[in-house]
Amino acid sequence: MQARFLIFTFSLLLALSAGAGPYKVKDLEIEDAYKNDLGRLVVRLKKVDGPSSNGNLVFYGTEKSLFLLDQKGFGSLGKTFQIGFSDPQIKSPGKDKDGEFYAGGTPKDPYTDSSQYTAICGASHRVVHYQPLAPAEITTLQSKIQQGHVPLIPLPPEARQPELLLKRSDGSFIYVDRPRYSPFSDDFRLFVGFPGKMEQKKIISFEKAQDKGLLILRTRDGDSLSAPRDPMSDENSTWNKKTLEKIELTSFDLSSLGIEGVSSEQVPLHTPCDSVHPAAKNSLLRKNAPAILKSGVR
Repeated sequence: MQARFLIFTFSLLLALSAGAGPYKVKDLEIEDAYKNDLGRLVVRLKKVDGPSSNGNLVFYGTEKSLFLLDQKGFGSLGKTFQIGFSDPQIKSPGKDKDGEFYAGGTPKDPYTDSSQYTAICGASHRVVHYQPLAPAEITTLQSKIQQGHVPLIPLPPEARQPELLLKRSDGSFIYVDRPRYSPFSDDFRLFVGFPGKMEQKKIISFEKAQDKGLLILRTRDGDSLSAPRDPMSDENSTWNKKTLEKIELTSFDLSSLGIEGVSSEQVPLHTPCDSVHPAAKNSLLRKNAPAILKSGVR
């Protein structure tokens, strides 16, 4: 079931990404929807024709545009559900998700209908309260979506997530990244060299040694990289068994590497935690948003 959902999600993302304009989705129906005090919505879709999504596709926005969440886990029981999501604006170090939305449940008891609807945001666990939309409001919103008046906006397709930055004894660097927003997130890229002259190496295999939390990448040239994925790990990173120096990603200007798709700034997202961002009090559209978002919420 999970594999079929991933295929469905990937297919929908490709369809959504096909054009920058509004996308008419006539066969999608709303399972439930919630609104906060700023009028911003969390919308969960019903199962559609084809592979089942189990209502796992969740969007956030307003009645002008709805943005697909970068989901990090989903669970449901009856009318209650919970979803984890990423949000670079409130990055939670050491965690695979930056926020969670609970419909009917709480972090301590997610599957008990508590009649609470909340977004829990960041390491500080700031709370944003939501209320369910009335059936008539859901009907109106669904009609607008099906008629194309409320576009469904996909995740930025080209953004990359920095994974590792390591330094060799000769002063050169090893950089690894992967897609930031993708249901298939193991499409790693590996670069070796000096800033401005980084050479991409063809990866022929990778593995994750779960017992030690290691990521192991092997290249077509016969090189091998082994590195811990946990930032708190005491395990050394190695290149062909030679120890490497770890460089903190937050303390290095990644754009100086000269690699396409690598920037020192992160792509902003639209999530249920928008209202806790200092720069997002009056608008969902923030600086450096991808071009596809320009016709979105203002």
